Amino acid sequence: MIRYWNGNRRIEYVCKGYHGHGKEFCSSHRIHEETIDAQVMEYAELLRQCWQTEQAELHRLHKLWSLRQPMIEARIAELREEIRQDEEDIDELLMLKIQRGR
Repeated sequence: MIRYWNGNRRIEYVCKGYHGHGKEFCSSHRIHEETIDAQVMEYAELLRQCWQTEQAELHRLHKLWSLRQPMIEARIAELREEIRQDEEDIDELLMLKIQRGR
């Protein structure tokens, strides 16, 4: 809704519940466009700050992972070798069992 007040043009958003259904449904209320704009800008700034915080945390975690990655990959290689050795041991035991007839 565009309103003129004291010679100034203002844009307002008006609740249609009151106008469409009466005061039993909703009270008459409105909000000025400037108020909505200010709240949207405030929320956008909050989101920007949260995004910056999350980016900093992501960078920290990436750096931490980069430092630990060689150790983790070495441990994975050790565990894979242990698994390979265990599989060989199992194969040998099965072959012995088959050769003995059991």
